[in-house]
Amino acid sequence: MKNGANGKKKMHLLSFVQHGVINHAQLMWAHPRDKIGYDYARPPFWQEMGRILERGKFDAIFLADVLAPYDVYKDSYEDTVRYAVQCPVHDPVALVPVIGCATEKLGIGITISTTFDTPYGMVRRLSTLDHLTEGRLGWNVVTSYSQNEFKAMGLKEMVPHEERYERADEFIEVCNRLWDSWENDAIIADAETGIYADPTKVHRVEHNGKYYRCNSPSFVRFPAAAPSHLAGRSKRARARLCGQARGSGFLNSTDRQSHALLRRRLARPSGRSRSPPRRHQDHFRITGGGRRKS
Repeated sequence: MKNGANGKKKMHLLSFVQHGVINHAQLMWAHPRDKIGYDYARPPFWQEMGRILERGKFDAIFLADVLAPYDVYKDSYEDTVRYAVQCPVHDPVALVPVIGCATEKLGIGITISTTFDTPYGMVRRLSTLDHLTEGRLGWNVVTSYSQNEFKAMGLKEMVPHEERYERADEFIEVCNRLWDSWENDAIIADAETGIYADPTKVHRVEHNGKYYRCNSPSFVRFPAAAPSHLAGRSKRARARLCGQARGSGFLNSTDRQSHALLRRRLARPSGRSRSPPRRHQDHFRITGGGRRKS
């Protein structure tokens, strides 16, 4: 919450959903009034949800995600499948243009893990989606926490927690450099000369890090700068990832020390060569959540 122009407190609202048969309430699919006349796997359901949220003055819709069925309970995924415990879950990325075309102002945040992707591929995908939504995209940065996600992706065991966030730190560093690789005035589009863009204003990203390598500029010019980043869970991870991110930080905690740590991290210089455009400056919000301590 923050003070509006009239001095009164202004609340920001975000809808928390998942691209699946349920969101977070088990057996909701069996309720007689659940999704009446709609199929969660078809566009009309999500387009109508987007329109309702926009009429209700929501700032954004946030799509959580998990990459494989849970199999910890009884060392099996049988009950996960039997009772639709976040299963099945469809890819949230596909919903961005579906919701975006049905709305005008609603922000759309999607969850994508850094652990099984590449910075270059991520930048191309998110940049394309941000074009399609005219700058309304948000990225929930996660590193995956379910052991079956790692098995599904071909790994024998989970990458250790600290290493996952070390990888994510480098991942976002490369993403930010790729988003900065096109200067704001690189595109000329001069029909008389036939020159579309100035190659001197498109910069090769040369990165040879511990986990990632890249030797190219971004293939897609981002509309303005990097998308809003959302981060949660680990205190250290929030501080590290949000320190590089441009957007919004979500703290699932009322711990004042966590908030203070993130604010200190955000106050440090990012080390990027060019400042992000105006729409990405001074818009980082720290929001608290979770239960109050009694």
